[in-house]
Amino acid sequence: MLRILIPVDGSRASLDAVNHVLLLNRRGQEPMKVNLVNVQPRLSRYVSRFVPLANRDSFRKEGTQKALQQAREMLDKAAIQYDVVVRQGDTAESIADCAREVGAHKIVMGTARKNALMRLFEDSVTTRVIELSMVPVEVIARAQPNLLERFGIPAGVGTVVALMLLAED
Repeated sequence: MLRILIPVDGSRASLDAVNHVLLLNRRGQEPMKVNLVNVQPRLSRYVSRFVPLANRDSFRKEGTQKALQQAREMLDKAAIQYDVVVRQGDTAESIADCAREVGAHKIVMGTARKNALMRLFEDSVTTRVIELSMVPVEVIARAQPNLLERFGIPAGVGTVVALMLLAED
């Protein structure tokens, strides 16, 4: 049985990865078991000092439920067997560790399309998972970036770089 790990954060990109796995299942090449993983960030020690543990746990639980809701509905509708794994900490490290622990044969993860300039300045979870993982990582790119991702952010980054270069003079 093929074991697939899908990192899910509730974004359109992560749901595209779930859709891709549904398409693989419809082709019926091999029975599969899916593990959905959601990674919640750790709160800083400073914040943790002032927020009671019960509130932190409640916040994480709500975030996890919201992130997983649509993916679970999609898999339930397709009658695909799955388990849910919830982690806390660094996203890329948690995904790679989870893949090892559940015995995943591959990781299928969604990502937004971004230009090279954005990937240069941004810490990409996808890139780090590929670096850390011991199993193949199949990356499903969104069909089209929205206008802000396509033009706005690169223009803003370009402006910042230009201002930094001007400031050196």
